[in-house]
Amino acid sequence: MAGPRTVELAFTPSAPQRAIFEQLKRFNVVVCHRGFGKTFLAVNLLIRRALKRPGSYYAFISKTYGQAKDIAWQRVLKTCCEPLVVQDLVDFNEAELRCNFANGSQIKLYGAENAETLRGLHLDGVVFDEYGLIPPAVWEQIVSPTLTRRKGGAIFIGTPMGRNHFYSLYKHAQSWPAWFTTTARAA
Repeated sequence: MAGPRTVELAFTPSAPQRAIFEQLKRFNVVVCHRGFGKTFLAVNLLIRRALKRPGSYYAFISKTYGQAKDIAWQRVLKTCCEPLVVQDLVDFNEAELRCNFANGSQIKLYGAENAETLRGLHLDGVVFDEYGLIPPAVWEQIVSPTLTRRKGGAIFIGTPMGRNHFYSLYKHAQSWPAWFTTTARAA
């Protein structure tokens, strides 16, 4: 009987990315400068979790559906999964921006402008990309409840945009033990 396959993804985190990757908790607020690679980091975290947990469901949410497609679909998710395609471990639904893994897991991209499509889902994890541009009600009223049943987690990533709800979340999360917060400043 063959042992488990070793899967290599088309992503090698930088030292600062690896440091964040190793400290993540169930809930996370990551403030990064432009060019840090926060989308690559977050999407690869979703891929790794999807591979480890058969039948799990993950969402990547940007301000708009078009933005999710432009930022995370071809350039990040599909590129990083190329080694998995060769091994028949993943396929893509272009029309729904959904990545289907052979183990039954899925990653799907969404836009916050149509957040109602997330209502009632049962997610194992979610990434909010540029959370400062997404209305806070999307998290508070729609997405947060989708994580409850499966004890899912969340990552809020973004660049600083003043003292908005992303800033408030970051400040509050610093005092919550179950949350990880970090700021990656430009060198």
